[in-house]
Amino acid sequence: MESVPNMEGRRRIADQLLRAVQWTSPTHAWCECPGVGHHTTATGKRACQVTIDSGGTTSKGKRAVPTITCVHSSCSAAVAASTRELRSLVGKLEVVRKPGAKPGQHRAGPTTGGGAQPPVFRAVRAETLTWTRVKESFNRLA
Repeated sequence: MESVPNMEGRRRIADQLLRAVQWTSPTHAWCECPGVGHHTTATGKRACQVTIDSGGTTSKGKRAVPTITCVHSSCSAAVAASTRELRSLVGKLEVVRKPGAKPGQHRAGPTTGGGAQPPVFRAVRAETLTWTRVKESFNRLA
């Protein structure tokens, strides 16, 4: 069974992870590049984008996942690291523990109903995400 994407939670994660996020649709936003300091040419308002939709597929038929992309290649390492962080936090948000499972045992599933407990997050970048901010954001979802 596929997990049901928690789009509101995904948006909150993107808002906390990235700067200057301007949503143009429920699943797409323009943002400040996480590697803007590495840019060697001018940076426009639409140089970097984030998509959080996992419902569709890519042009190669693969499942679309939350992704950050930038038109500059000089920031590719920072963008790749932020994309991994975004996907990791989204994955932790949408995990549901099996009844009686030991830590580390889980399955993907919806984050609501059935008494599912919210996952525990760790702050990956302390200057951007703090345990308190993440915990407060997801407590408001409940």
